[in-house]
Order: sequence, then structure tokens, then C-alpha cells
Amino acid sequence: MYPSLPIVGFSSNIKRFLPLNLVDEFVKSGANGFYYKKELLLNNDYQKFVNYLEEIFAQALENTSSQPGKNYGILIGINQYNHLPTLRYAVTDVDEIKARCEFQNFSKVDLFSDVTSVKVKEFLAEKFEQPFLSTEDNLWFFFSGHSRLRQGVDYLMLVDSKTEEITETAISVNSLVEQLFSSGAGKVILYLDMDRLSGDASSTSSYLLPIKNYQGLIVFYACEPNTAAYEIEQLQQGSFSYALYEALLSTQGNLSINQLEKFLIDRVPELNQQNNQQTQTPQTFISPSNLAEWVPFPSDLQVFQHTTPTVNRQGETIRQNTKLAQYFTEILADGINLEMVAIPGGTFTMGSPESEKDSRDRERPQHDVTVPPFFMGKYPITQGQWRAIASRTDLKVDLDLNPDPSDFKELYQGIDRWKRPVENVNWYEAVEFCERLSKLTRKNYRLPSEAEWEYACRAGTTTPFHFGETITGDLANYDASRIYADEPKRQYRKETILVGQFPPNAFRLYDMHGNVWEWCADDWHNNYKNAPTDGIAWLDSNKRENMNNRPLQEPRSENFFKRMRNTVSNIFNQNEPEPRSNDNDEKEKYTVLRGGSWVSYPHDCRSACRYFNLRRGNHIITVGFRIVCGGGSE
Repeated sequence: MYPSLPIVGFSSNIKRFLPLNLVDEFVKSGANGFYYKKELLLNNDYQKFVNYLEEIFAQALENTSSQPGKNYGILIGINQYNHLPTLRYAVTDVDEIKARCEFQNFSKVDLFSDVTSVKVKEFLAEKFEQPFLSTEDNLWFFFSGHSRLRQGVDYLMLVDSKTEEITETAISVNSLVEQLFSSGAGKVILYLDMDRLSGDASSTSSYLLPIKNYQGLIVFYACEPNTAAYEIEQLQQGSFSYALYEALLSTQGNLSINQLEKFLIDRVPELNQQNNQQTQTPQTFISPSNLAEWVPFPSDLQVFQHTTPTVNRQGETIRQNTKLAQYFTEILADGINLEMVAIPGGTFTMGSPESEKDSRDRERPQHDVTVPPFFMGKYPITQGQWRAIASRTDLKVDLDLNPDPSDFKELYQGIDRWKRPVENVNWYEAVEFCERLSKLTRKNYRLPSEAEWEYACRAGTTTPFHFGETITGDLANYDASRIYADEPKRQYRKETILVGQFPPNAFRLYDMHGNVWEWCADDWHNNYKNAPTDGIAWLDSNKRENMNNRPLQEPRSENFFKRMRNTVSNIFNQNEPEPRSNDNDEKEKYTVLRGGSWVSYPHDCRSACRYFNLRRGNHIITVGFRIVCGGGSE
């Protein structure tokens, strides 16, 4: 069954629901007849409307299927071998890659697990008997399993393959490439996560080319000839497949072949070293050479590579991790840009265990949260970014904004202070900033939910800090004269500093620990009992809104946060201290702060730390904010 959604923009007396698949195809097809069929709905003739849509969508899809530029995939993973050692994660490798193919809207993917050479050869002979793709199409082949070298040729080993009968029971890469090009595809791309061990004495360590120098051929090998490719128990995948999936996940495929090659060459040995495996070095063959600049799945997002450190309890760097990330840029004013980083969706454990030093009960119970993809500011909002939007009175929604509210107005080490994070702005002003930016860009900018914030901060880690077991003054701006674990004391700077001075986390977000506390959208709750598990902001029942369900291109209604503020208008201008309370009316006066600040002790900068005793209307020298963009990166 397809999910349904209410018909929007038609007669209000239509209480029926339109199947979501039809809505999706209607948008994709750009079909005519919308207003004509609107009249059918006004006449309550829902079924005729649906029948009409089914007819025109079928025609639109038929036209689309004949257009060039499709992606077709063949995936083979072998764990069980009759005559070779069993593998553990080859099938998992292809399952993960299949998920990315589906994300990229491949027209078709054929997946084979633990299949014999007879079965594969029959499939290839039947499938490639006649060309079925055009020169604009791409054919992707992924194999995870054993291989052997015989007389300078790589052979894919299937369930029944025998080394002594390799030409009869295995499939050579040379013949495979020739067969794949018989499809008519203009580009053939192979990902071969396999060892390349010698099956006879004649195989050499030289780089082995396919039988013909095909134009449009790209081959990614997991390792060099006469070396092994390794599975990583901690990752439950092969290191090559894991790195490939990591690259495709973090960039949605929006990177060039050359960028992918460089990432794999860095990342695969790194993963092996971290997990106590021997070194393996991926190899790539590209023909013609200018195909290295090809971006298979282009988008408006830019891709960058960065390095994230991990430290031990002494604050010493124990490893550097190479990562890829995507971002887009908004131009706010001359010389003032806003970079928004793509955060992939996922599931994480929110909160801290009782064993975590200086953790608090309000960070528990730990619970799993599934967060949809979204974009988050690379840095907390800077003074320059704030001024660019706050000075735009033409964008005003509800509130006047002071273009220069910050206390720290001096140069920082001789550098323009406009790159310091803005502080001394309250929650309502931060919301007004988001609403103005949404009007300007026609995107959905907002404050993050608390779950989104912690998920983005952790970036896949479970340690107290995204850097590891502790932080130091070389990694964040906080009161570094205090220690958390066994790290040395460092300078207490006693002020905000320019954003981006320290290394980022694995998602390429800067200053998630320290510098300024950051507002979240949620109401304050004393613990995580009955907390949402879908990543939305945790608002009391009379204000609960899904903060993630609007499309990227559609700005949130200007009245959305106004409605939220109206529920707490009675305390908007109150300045007297308020008691802590479990009463809903009192809780509305508090919201959540995350990340710690330049004045914080290290334990207040932990990924799980949540601060509560601050009302939305307060202006504080230690508090700023970071924004997110709804609609996500998928």
C-alpha cells in the first residue's frame, strides 16, 4: 500500500486521500491538466481524478524510460565458497551498495548473493545478448568476494569456482568488461572489492589492464596485484566497501571519479591501520584519462575532504580520520556567506551513560533516535552574518533586531571581529533571524531540535566529546584551565574567538564544543522519559510541530513561530528569575542550550550535556546559535 496525504489546495469538503505515489509522479512528470482535474475534485469526483492521473503518469513514465542517461547496476557478493575460505561480510557489502543505488534512482539493480559461476554466466549471456542501453547510459558492476590472478588476468571467484579449473569455473575481468560494453552503455564502472592473490607463478605485480583499452571504462580495485583485501570485524564490512559506502553516503555520490579515487587511497589504509589489519592500497584504471573529472551524480552541492583528530585521555592525538562532506553556500551580503553542511540521516544513541564522568540524570535515559537528513551551519552564526540579516528591515517578520548586539566588539588577534560568533541574542531573536533568512532564500531555516544538535555534534561517536575521551584548549574554546580527564591544562581565553579556528568533527562542523552555547528549538524537559525518537523538536502538546517535514524549497509559514511565541507571550518580557517546575506553563519559559561556551568547564562542553536554566527572552554574553535547513540532504 502506498502512504497517502491530504489533498491540499482543493475543495475543503474533499475528505479523501490521494495516494502519495501519484503525487510524486505528478510532480516529476510536470503533467498538464492540473486545473482541469481540480474541477473534478470540486465536483467530488475523486475516482475520475485518480484514474486520470494514473493514465497520464503511465504515459509520462513510458516517455521517461526511453530517455538516455539511466544507471543500471549489477551487484554480486559471495560469502560461501565450496573450494575457498568463507568470507563474512561480502554479502553485506553488496546490500549496502544496493541501498545507495536505490537512493540514486538506478533504473534497475540486479543483486546476486552466494551465486555459482554457472548462474552468473547464464545471466550475463542472456542479459547481454542484445544491446539494451544507450551511449548516454552508465553500467555499474560491483563485486565483493575472492579473486585469483592467472597469467596476468584477474578472475572473479564464485561459489563453485576452483583455482585449478579457473578458466572454466570463474569469470575473468577481461571477458566481463567486454560483455558489459556489449550492453551499449557509454560508461562501464567496476568496483572490485576482492583480493588479487596469485593463482600461479606467472602472475606479476605489474598493473593489469583489461583486454582492450575501452573508452569509457573505470575500474576501482580494492588492492594491488598479488595483495589481499581485508574484511574488518568492527565494521562488519570489507574496508574498501566501507570506504566506498562512506564516500557515497556523505556526498550522495556528488563527487568526481578523481575525488573518489583520492579518498579511497587515503581512507582504506587508514581503516586497516585503525583496525589492526595489514595495509592494502586501492588502484584505479580510467580510460580516457579526462574521465577522472566526471561527476556521476551531480548536484548543486560542493564536496570537500577534511581531517578529524581523535584524542586519548591525555589529550594526545591518536589518529587522524579522512572524511568527505558536502555543503552549499548562501550569499547574505557582499563578502558575507553562509555555508550549510549536509548531515546524512541515521540512528544514534542520545544521552549519556551513568559511567560517563560528570554526566547528569537529565541526560538519561539513553535512547535511540532516528534523525532524517538535514543541513546544518558549518559554524555558529557570526557577528557578520547576523548583521547582514538583522539590518534587512525589509525582511522583518515580527521583531526588530539589533544589528550589533554582541559584547565582544574588539579585533581578535588583529583580525576583523565580524567572524566571532554572535552572542547576546535571545531565542526569539534567533527565530526571527531564521524567519528572515527563510524569506530571503525561500528555504526552511530554523533552530535545530535537540536531537538533531546532539546527532550532528557526535557525528558517529559515542565518547564524551566528538574528539574522543576529552578535549583540550588546542581543540576548543572553553575554560581550559580546568581538566576533564588526564589532559594538561591550557589557556583560559576569557572571550569568544573567531569561528573555525579548531579542527571540525566528522561531519565537518566547527565549534560544536565551546565558544558559545547554542539555542535549540525544544521546550525544556527534566529528562528523556517519553522523549521523541524521530529527531523532531520536543515541544509540549499544545505546541508540538514536526520540525522536519517541510520540503527544502518551501519556506516555513511566517506564522509558525508566531504561534509558538503566542503560547508563551505572557513571559516574553519578564526578567525576574523563575523557579524550576514540572508544570507545563512553567516549562514553556525554558528551552534547551547545547555545546558549552568560552566560559564553560570542560564537562559542560560534552556532546550529551544539556543546559536548562535560561528563559527564551534572556540576553547572555555566552549564548549564540547555529541554524539548520529543513528538507535534508536526500
